Amino acid sequence: MTTTKKLKIRPDGAGNWVIDSSVDEYGNKSDGFFPIDNELFGNETYHHNYHFSVEIHTKFKYVQGARFDFAGDDDVWVLFNNKLLIDLGGVHQSESASVSLDEIASDLGIRVGDIIDFDMFYMERCYSESNMNIKMNFDLFNFNASD
Repeated sequence: MTTTKKLKIRPDGAGNWVIDSSVDEYGNKSDGFFPIDNELFGNETYHHNYHFSVEIHTKFKYVQGARFDFAGDDDVWVLFNNKLLIDLGGVHQSESASVSLDEIASDLGIRVGDIIDFDMFYMERCYSESNMNIKMNFDLFNFNASD
C-alpha cells in the first residue's frame, strides 16, 4: 500500500533546514517519526503504525559548503547524483552519517552551481522506536519552507 505525505522541514535559524522527529510540527516534544499512524494497514494493535518506508526524490543546486547530516534508526540510504553516499542498512539503534559535498565533489564530477539529484530511502522495521533527524544547508527544489 502507498500514500503520499508532506514532510515538515524547518529552518533552524543557523542556515540549515531540518526534519527532527523529536518535535512535532508545532515544536512540541514528539515520541518519534510516525507519518502514517492510523492509516493504510492501521496500527495493528500498537500505539503507532510501524513497518513503513519513505522515499524522497528531488534536486538541489550545489552551493559551496553543502552538507547533509542524518541520524536515525533502522535503514537509510542516501544518494547524490545516483551515487550511494550514506548506507545505514540493517536493524540498529540510532546511527548517524554526514556528507560534505565539497570533500567529494571531484569524485561525483560536480561543481558549485550544478543541479544535483537527491534520493533518500528510509525503512522502519521495529516496534520500539522510529527516529529521523535530517539537517542540510541547501534548498531542495520541490520543498518549500514548511513542506
